[in-house]
Amino acid sequence: MTRLKIFRSGIQIISLFFLFPLFLAIFYCPCSIPWIMCDSCPVFWCPSKYLRKPLLLFIGALTIFSGRTFCSFFCPFGALQDFLNWISRGVSKKGDLPINPKPGVKFIFLLLFIIMALGVSGHISQVPLDLLTRFHWLPLILGIFLFISVFISRFWCRFLCPLGALLSLANKFSVVRLNLGDCKGCEICKEFCPMRTEDKDKGGVNPDASDCIRCFECLERCPERAINLGSRF
Repeated sequence: MTRLKIFRSGIQIISLFFLFPLFLAIFYCPCSIPWIMCDSCPVFWCPSKYLRKPLLLFIGALTIFSGRTFCSFFCPFGALQDFLNWISRGVSKKGDLPINPKPGVKFIFLLLFIIMALGVSGHISQVPLDLLTRFHWLPLILGIFLFISVFISRFWCRFLCPLGALLSLANKFSVVRLNLGDCKGCEICKEFCPMRTEDKDKGGVNPDASDCIRCFECLERCPERAINLGSRF
């Protein structure tokens, strides 16, 4: 395990401890979609009620500076997926299933999430929320996604996550970026990329892709040092 991997895993463990209680709101949130109506929520002891806005400010500032770094270092659900996939690969010694999402799939779910959120907040009427978003279905749904992530690295992040879709837009203008230089096409980086990004011309990963979560695995694994950290300006 590389030093960067140890550092990232340490931050993920800390994030699981501090941020996972926010995600546990799906078990007791009285709203159809958790985290949307926190300001007017009667559950006064819920941590989301008080931490949601500071967390959003932190995610926004971090994303503008370094792109989707929140997804790789701080997201509790991403950490759980990494942990399960790491155990799976350690036990079976096999790679992930060769499945790649179609471009734009996550943005469809982002649009649906926005529509449902507006429905919950009363800005759109007659939105069919009960079957799709009632909170007691969410633990089961998330559990299914975690199970799938055992076989497909970062399944939720790559295929469905609406927050990831929104943050991915910042990869094209974030202050910090990853640059791909004189790539020899060994493709070692692809073995360690959790998002399975690909540069079709050079054969390795595409560090400037919108799906890149800035985990910097490719930066440390590349034997030719063809990938380097730089500034966009």
